[in-house]
Amino acid sequence: VFNHLLFLPHFVRQEGWKPSTNGGEFDSIASCEASSRNLSRGFCVSQMSASRFLRLFVTRLAPVAMSSSSSSSWSCTKCTFLNSPSQKLNCMICLTPLPTPSSLSVSSNDESQWACKACTFLNTYKNSACGICGTRSPSSSSLLAFDDLTDSGSLESNTNNNNNSIGSVFFPLRRCSKRKAMDDDDVIEVDGGSVKKRNEIESKGEASGSGTALSCVKILTYNVWFREDLELSNRMRAIGHLIQLHSPHLICFQEVIPEIYEIFRKSNWWKEYTCSVSVDAAQSRGYYCMLLSKVGMKSSSCKSFRNSIMGRDLSVAEVEVPGRKPLVLATSHLESPCPGPPKWDQMYSRERVEQANEAIEHLRANPNVVFAGDMNWDDKLDGKFPLPDKWVDVWEVLKPGDLGFTYDTKANPMLSGNRALQKRLDRFFCRLDDYELGGIEMVGKEAIPGLSYVKEKRVRGDVKKLELPVLPSDHFDEAARLAEAARLAKGKRTKAARLAKAETAKAARLAMAEKDKAILSEGNQNSNIPRCDSGPFRAFGIAMLIFYFEAGQGKTILGALDFNRTGVLPHGIRVAEADSQVFCIENRPGFYFIPNALSLEEQCKWIRESLTSFPQPPNRTNHNAIYGPVADLFDSAKANKVLVQEDTNIWKFCDGEEAIAKAKQRSCKSVSASVLLRKLRWSTLGLQFDWSKRNYDVSLPHNNIPDALCQLAKKHAAIAMPAGEEFRPEGAIVNYFGLGDTLGGHLDDMEADWSKPIVSMSLGCKAIFLLGGKSKEDPPHAMYLRSGDVVLMAGEARECFHGVPRIFIDEENADIGALESELSHESGHSFAEYIKTSRININIRQVF
Repeated sequence: VFNHLLFLPHFVRQEGWKPSTNGGEFDSIASCEASSRNLSRGFCVSQMSASRFLRLFVTRLAPVAMSSSSSSSWSCTKCTFLNSPSQKLNCMICLTPLPTPSSLSVSSNDESQWACKACTFLNTYKNSACGICGTRSPSSSSLLAFDDLTDSGSLESNTNNNNNSIGSVFFPLRRCSKRKAMDDDDVIEVDGGSVKKRNEIESKGEASGSGTALSCVKILTYNVWFREDLELSNRMRAIGHLIQLHSPHLICFQEVIPEIYEIFRKSNWWKEYTCSVSVDAAQSRGYYCMLLSKVGMKSSSCKSFRNSIMGRDLSVAEVEVPGRKPLVLATSHLESPCPGPPKWDQMYSRERVEQANEAIEHLRANPNVVFAGDMNWDDKLDGKFPLPDKWVDVWEVLKPGDLGFTYDTKANPMLSGNRALQKRLDRFFCRLDDYELGGIEMVGKEAIPGLSYVKEKRVRGDVKKLELPVLPSDHFDEAARLAEAARLAKGKRTKAARLAKAETAKAARLAMAEKDKAILSEGNQNSNIPRCDSGPFRAFGIAMLIFYFEAGQGKTILGALDFNRTGVLPHGIRVAEADSQVFCIENRPGFYFIPNALSLEEQCKWIRESLTSFPQPPNRTNHNAIYGPVADLFDSAKANKVLVQEDTNIWKFCDGEEAIAKAKQRSCKSVSASVLLRKLRWSTLGLQFDWSKRNYDVSLPHNNIPDALCQLAKKHAAIAMPAGEEFRPEGAIVNYFGLGDTLGGHLDDMEADWSKPIVSMSLGCKAIFLLGGKSKEDPPHAMYLRSGDVVLMAGEARECFHGVPRIFIDEENADIGALESELSHESGHSFAEYIKTSRININIRQVF
């Protein structure tokens, strides 16, 4: 690139450009560098944009031979130093003789060469990257942006940067430190300014060439919005941050233009993907759709719609998912409604419907296909999308009742100056014979920090200027969704079926609530299976109430199973394996009880971790909704600190005296750390569980589950795992029980594969655990859970209602004497004082 700049005036004249007064041929390295820095003001552009100039400039200059005349600088073949024309005999640095004229001519060589912009090394054009420092070849694209010509990324910044890598000398040759710093993937910035390690993000997905079977395939679809005058580079970088955060295996992009393609292509995340659009094709089209895959792309094609007046088409790729059946991925941007004068009726609905039918007809023969993109679909105007049998609208299936607007001027603050419009323009369709839907969420709904733009809006004849935030795109929702779908179906119920059953069960519970109250007074108070005259009826709810009162009074629960003190096994209870201490219940297949599974030292360790480490941000707790992330809660409670509201959404721990002083200065809310500790009810580890939506939100920042806890869970889960498979701890929920706390009857049904167990570890005070059946009318089994016990629930047991009516905190029944003594000896009385009246339960899950 540097050497080509020497001949710029000659080709400017050919294109009808006019050189400036100082635009003669470069006579020295210094003048050459000065001219390259002043490239933008060195020539007058006549009816051509800057990007058009660069496209012509690179296209025409790439094959040009370097002059061998005495007025040209020459590059040393040994050390690559650019010698001035006056240096005619040997290189000024390494004394290598001047090459012969034939060797100076790029066009005369069998293999043409290009000069690396970072280290100046001459590479052959067959190499796409520099052999010394790894910098990409400028000829790999027919269009170079201005930041390709400068080290810092812009001509303006280059003016103030004396350490420009273009034309710099590296002797002895080594990898360019600047390039290394730019390519360093150890740390990246993600949305919101938080920092994540690259390897932590990449650990969520598998490398395309690994051959390891994927447990799920994550698919992202995004209309990137080609508006060039609204922070294009920053918006595309924000989309790149989302890609790095979620690490999707497959991506569908719409409204891509050459400038956006170049920004993406230069991003760190791009090298992980194969793109369906080549570099040359990307520069030859105005705007288009494209597909990216990190799991291997077997083939790709683009089919233009017959009736499109906007150049719309269908992009299709066949991807090879490691260890799974092939999957067809398709995207499109169907004809856009463009109402305008004089009739304001140019909605192009007929064309859009025809294109939808054409696309579906082209894809329908595939047994596993995902069709996602900006369909511009309006159910009122266009009718129902023409889906054949076995095809589903993923949003409607997994988010029933949620309107899911993808273009929303009310929810998207960047569009608040526009006319009101709320439509689900973007869709996510699929037919999956060998895969199962896992989940679907929105991404890209947050404004980019520190960015805003001014929009003029006419209000009653006056023009008002609105300062609005900038988001990655004008679309979100389904245009920016992460589909954690699709994992291999193994005969399990889909999430939609589970949700439907949950809704039915909820309605039934409300209808029977009053009857439960009447039945309670008729139940047999001395039986483990409450009955009324008509037999077992809503037995689980009645048992919860009975055992709540009995445990609170310290009574012995008649008929409760005590696996820690078993002599002769009761009827229906058996040992899972010979010579093992793992017990099963015959009429609850998939349920395993392991008494005393954790040693005293392990119990102490995980109690300490549950109180100090597990509630730490970014892990979420029940306090997040009111106070935001609360750090160092246990230590603050020990120090008698107070959480004080500094601002609307900012809370800070202060010493007691400091808190009193702030309260006198201004009216502010506060709460003591000890009260918050006692009100701590849950925290989440690994993938974060969203209690408001009852699903896992992979977009939330999170830390991995501690390795020691993973290994412990794997060891105990082995007996409940399908043959040949290993348990993968991906998420955990930690429950904290205090005096009078109850965990009502529920199902843990948000994980993808119910054949994998939930590993539940009990710590602290003894509790009563109820294991019911698949209906709350089924009479439950009651059993004691002591500190150190582990319960596994897999397969059919995952469909059984279960709960904890109450914990025992009295000295006679709590059964924590040894644990309390050990904690007192180890760490003072803080942990011991807490656990005397508390129970902690760690539930570890394989999410996908």
